[in-house]
Amino acid sequence: MRLLTTACLLVAACAAAAQESGPRLLTAVQPEIPAALRAEGVASGRVMVTAEVDASGHIVDCLATAATDPALIEPAVAAVRRWVFDPASLDDREGGKMILDFAVRFGAAPPEPEDLGAVDWKFQLPELRSLDRIPVPRHPVRPAFPADALAAGAAGEITVDFYVDGDGRVRMPSVIEGISPRLDRAALAAVAGWRFDPPLLHGQPTAVHSQQTFMVGGLRAHSRHPPIALRPPVKVAEYVLPGPLFGSAAVTDGKGIYLVGGQGSGYAIPYLLRFDLRTHEFTKLGQGKFIARVLGGAALVDGKIYIMGGTGQIGNIRRSVQIFDLATGTISDGPPLPSPRSNFALGAFGGRLIVAGGDVTAYGPTAETDVLDLRQGRWEAAARMPRPGTTRGTIIPYNGNLFVAGGVFRARFVWLVQRAVRIYNPNTGKWRRRRPLLGAVTPSAVEAVGRRVYIFGNYDDVVVYDLPTGYSAEYRVPPGNGFGAASACVGNRIYLIGGTLGPRLGLSSRIIQVFAVPP
Repeated sequence: MRLLTTACLLVAACAAAAQESGPRLLTAVQPEIPAALRAEGVASGRVMVTAEVDASGHIVDCLATAATDPALIEPAVAAVRRWVFDPASLDDREGGKMILDFAVRFGAAPPEPEDLGAVDWKFQLPELRSLDRIPVPRHPVRPAFPADALAAGAAGEITVDFYVDGDGRVRMPSVIEGISPRLDRAALAAVAGWRFDPPLLHGQPTAVHSQQTFMVGGLRAHSRHPPIALRPPVKVAEYVLPGPLFGSAAVTDGKGIYLVGGQGSGYAIPYLLRFDLRTHEFTKLGQGKFIARVLGGAALVDGKIYIMGGTGQIGNIRRSVQIFDLATGTISDGPPLPSPRSNFALGAFGGRLIVAGGDVTAYGPTAETDVLDLRQGRWEAAARMPRPGTTRGTIIPYNGNLFVAGGVFRARFVWLVQRAVRIYNPNTGKWRRRRPLLGAVTPSAVEAVGRRVYIFGNYDDVVVYDLPTGYSAEYRVPPGNGFGAASACVGNRIYLIGGTLGPRLGLSSRIIQVFAVPP
């Protein structure tokens, strides 16, 4: 199994810089603009390259996928083939091989924009639908899935991402949606051995990007009829916030809900907002003493609220951790996050805080997991998530595991919403995959009640996930709070707070919606 990790490495002035969470580049060869282009006045440019890195840190295969000038492709690929990465920085869970995407800059090319689609590409690999005909594999071999895994009830979808070159060969296959390492390897081995009719564009051979999804088990992963009854939460009450609120974090002590940070009417909020569950009144705490942050995290442990990460007023991603003591009202600084983090999963269990995934740079999310031992006041790196993503998570009440579902990740320079479900066991320090969600979702709020998890996202959707079986069901709960809502769970009631009103309106909500969870 090869792991797809998007790391945008920008090469300029005979150097390269990797994103903080990506592999570390030891040797970078700077490509030069061909003399013929320089004579025409071309002083800069960029080429997008996808490459496979082996366990020793060397490039074993690479392919140009876009270029501002086709004449830059050959020197860019020749330079990248000589790059060397630090093997210790590679993900070695499955042999150390990784698929990386590069943006190679020539001359004084400006930094990459967040939307690479806005670049004036003179060359791009065609889409499948643009070809003269869709290439088909010759005598495709089905994956040889392990019989014991199938007998144990393994089910879901495995998606293999790959390129087909102009000769019809499969290049750089990687699993981007999987079930388990053994099943994923079987799917990957099958696709790697396929041979296609050469892809043709206007009669000429070309490389093309493709994917293949395999269904595993008797139940289709996207079945609309799970074999167990999964009922949606029911809205039972609604309250009005003092003002619109987006990107806050929420914790509760059972008597009140504490809203941490977030953005109001165009500004980030530098205070705690307490919502009294009995009187339904709001109180501001520590006004002006908190670092303003949006899409950060908060956890309540032993009467102290740990507030961390998030995005600042000017778009900077924060590492800072602040601790608010509810008994004394004092604020202190905690150990900063190992790396800046925003829009991540956070859980507290057994005197530890677990942070997973989230945004670390403008180029995509991370799979890093870090654990803060509250007794020792020290962060330690833990096993990486099976799939990076900007996401939210929750602690499962009955076993203390961190549940992370859905989220956004970046593959081949395209932002994709995923269905993956990952569960982290803080006692073993290991992640495991579970049956994926019914559909892709960008989680805004995630709460676990008993053996069910309720995932609010995609503006007006709620996904109910059954932990023992892994089955899920989707429901609509309009009017939804959309992206950036906070949530807190008290008993069998879920409080969904603030967020956005809809994908087109772009306005922040000032509503607290209360949902009762069915028994």
